[in-house]
Amino acid sequence: MALLPFILLAVAAIVLIEVPRMRRKRLKKELWSFSVLLVLGTALCVAKALGSHLQSPLVYISYVFKPMGELLQKMMS
Repeated sequence: MALLPFILLAVAAIVLIEVPRMRRKRLKKELWSFSVLLVLGTALCVAKALGSHLQSPLVYISYVFKPMGELLQKMMS
């Protein structure tokens, strides 16, 4: 909980440094991807700072690729 202000301060500093430069150079696609990744990263950091239990990314990767693996296994046998 004590880390929350520092996380938000760091995010604000990153936004203040990076966004004006991207807008000046008219990097719209980069700005969108930067914003999405920054929001996702911030949400994960805030959730971790608040003590939430986060699963490993491997759980989600196996959830996505398991049906494809089973399909390939059926095709090969």
